[in-house]
Amino acid sequence: MFDYPARFLYIGCPIARVYRFNAERGVLAGRGGSIEEEIEKRLAWLREGSPHRLERTLPNGTVIDIRGSPMPHGGFVTTYIDITDYRDVVVQLEETKQELEQKLASGSQSLSESNAALRSEVRLRASVEAQLREANQSKSRFMSATSHDLLQPINAARLFVSVLRQKVSGGGDSDIARLADQIDGSLGRAEQLIAELREIARLDSGREIANPSSFPARQLLAELGDEFRPLAAAGGIELRMVPSSLWLHTDRGLLYRLLQNLLGNAIRYTERGAVLLGVRRRGARACIQVLDTGPGIGAGEQVRIFQEFERLPRHTRNAAAAEGLGLGLAIVQRLSDLLDLDLDLRSEEGRGSCFSVAVPVVSAGEATAEAPGGGWPGEDAASLAGLTVICLDNDARIRDGMRELLEALGARVATASDGWELRTELQRGTRPAVILADYHLEDGSNGVDVVLGARRDYGCDAPCVVISADNSTEVRERVNAAGFRFLPKPVQPQRLHALVAALAARRAA
Repeated sequence: MFDYPARFLYIGCPIARVYRFNAERGVLAGRGGSIEEEIEKRLAWLREGSPHRLERTLPNGTVIDIRGSPMPHGGFVTTYIDITDYRDVVVQLEETKQELEQKLASGSQSLSESNAALRSEVRLRASVEAQLREANQSKSRFMSATSHDLLQPINAARLFVSVLRQKVSGGGDSDIARLADQIDGSLGRAEQLIAELREIARLDSGREIANPSSFPARQLLAELGDEFRPLAAAGGIELRMVPSSLWLHTDRGLLYRLLQNLLGNAIRYTERGAVLLGVRRRGARACIQVLDTGPGIGAGEQVRIFQEFERLPRHTRNAAAAEGLGLGLAIVQRLSDLLDLDLDLRSEEGRGSCFSVAVPVVSAGEATAEAPGGGWPGEDAASLAGLTVICLDNDARIRDGMRELLEALGARVATASDGWELRTELQRGTRPAVILADYHLEDGSNGVDVVLGARRDYGCDAPCVVISADNSTEVRERVNAAGFRFLPKPVQPQRLHALVAALAARRAA
């Protein structure tokens, strides 16, 4: 974009050197100040953490939109966007507008001709808006595709690390165990960052639509509790759940994602004490509350933290919280806006926080049937010894990782890369207790349809867990409609163990 010489940029290069090089080429155009004044002004922006937005035209005619944003705990992020085409269209529109005004003023153009020209301008504006929408959608598609591909190797790596930790946990090499824990933590943080970026891109694409339904709050709270109990226990935090008999009416999947972010934030930022998830009745609405005994949020920060890339300017011993992007509450705000739900925050510095979201309530008589599959299994999972599990995934690394993990837990494992291999296993007489299936398979088919067809043709009634990096509402709804369970990639080994054991026990009973 800036045509720097080879080896001009390197990690550790002083930014003042880059500014000076730009100034000498005429890129750092100021308002009459000297080169040194322009450089010092920009360095002051960085030191002071001052947000700024500029437009610069490079010597080759390229127009660049420059936006600077400070990061918590120091640091500065600057983005550069090529808006040359956009500026050219704006100039053309302005020239057209001026030409029309001149012709109308001189009386040299009839009203019908003026209207025709104005319609042409409207079409041109609509074309520009369509191009901008397409650019935004392309960005969202790119984020979705690349994040899916990035999550696949992370999922395989976490499976292998989990196996490694099991092998060294029984009195093995403590240095290897420590390195395995560090690798797993780093992979987990990478997973979280990718997931947050993907969620923001999906919500900003405008394609996410709420599909309200009625469901019991009890089931939703149970699923959230079982999902986050291992995370809370690992951090020494008590996770308390208050059951509720109320029935809620909203998009269940989107509400679940909203509460996932609130609970995850509460657990990560709470260093000691407890996190509470419960429901209070407020007239025609249920107020779902997440309370914690964390550091609390000052009154001056309570609006700012819902913005993108904003995190509280305080230190925490939790590495995952310290290294986050600050997108969790921005996602919560977008989801609450999409669902048209009131989001509230009450907090006092040093005394914890209470986030709440108000959801419409319906009576049990008005409610739709409970979603298939029931709640999540409890945290105390039984042994998998003697169970047969089939893993369906088109990625060989995922299949190998699943085999290593499940066999280390005592299960017998068969693998399949597509529907034909799954049918072959069933035809051989393999009778699985549980089937684990990826959603997107190599030939364009999906794991839900493949498993449903194979179960029907071979009389197999094994429950199925769909494990996918595609965490979209469409996929979750398709999985729920089939009566299957869903786990997002990268899968947490403890959750997988607990869910497989519970499904197998339920089937046996």
